[in-house]
Amino acid sequence: ISKIDIVQSIAKELPVPPVMSYFLCDCWYVSEKIINTFAQRGFHTIGALKTNRLLYPSGMKKKLRELA
Repeated sequence: ISKIDIVQSIAKELPVPPVMSYFLCDCWYVSEKIINTFAQRGFHTIGALKTNRLLYPSGMKKKLRELA
């Protein structure tokens, strides 16, 4: 079982927040799977990104360091 699987399991057990709420994490937990799992529960994610991440602003593939 991976760290991502563990965090997803925890997120799925959380109650839906009554107001806008946030999941604050370090760069190890900023992944599409985790962000989507928390979003389904009503949470926004705040976390640092590793510089080797790929982003798709306006549908165009960019390395994070190109946007810095």
